[in-house]
Amino acid sequence: MRKVMVLSICALVSLGLSNANAFWLGGHGAMPTGGDVNDGQTGFGIQAGGQIDDIFFAEVTGSGFSDSDVLTAGTDMDVVSLGFTGFAGMDIVENIRAYVGAGLDYTMYDANVDVLELTAAEEGMTLDEYLNALNMTLADARAAIRESGTAVNVKFDDQIGYHIAAGISATVGEGLQLFAQYRHTWSSLKG
Repeated sequence: MRKVMVLSICALVSLGLSNANAFWLGGHGAMPTGGDVNDGQTGFGIQAGGQIDDIFFAEVTGSGFSDSDVLTAGTDMDVVSLGFTGFAGMDIVENIRAYVGAGLDYTMYDANVDVLELTAAEEGMTLDEYLNALNMTLADARAAIRESGTAVNVKFDDQIGYHIAAGISATVGEGLQLFAQYRHTWSSLKG
């Protein structure tokens, strides 16, 4: 899938070089919510796109965000998603365009797990309750885990998913466009 993304970027760059008005590159902010996102942090990303004709355009995006308490307390995850989307749109008034699209995502997950918080959650307790039940301080409990050789290695597999999108864009000046877009992404979490 990574090779497909690289080839897509090259195709869009070629399209942009042949017609400077047909290519764009920009950044975006993202607000992940819903689905399996429990405590999504504001994300960020970049996109490059190219106009195919008056109606159709394509875009390559890269977005990243963090989430905590993904599986249970003590789990933090960084998510990076690379996407390719085909869009169809039309001008609703001069310089304002509405559009819809669908595409594929390649999503990468990087998780960190706090063994103490995970163990406390498995016992149905908060970390403080768990430490009180053990009659230990946080430092003592972490030292005991290190001494026991206990380790948690969590590795989630990268996944291919898909998405749908709808948005509106406004051209506000030469080379400047603002947009708002809703994107719903489906991706599995396996590991």
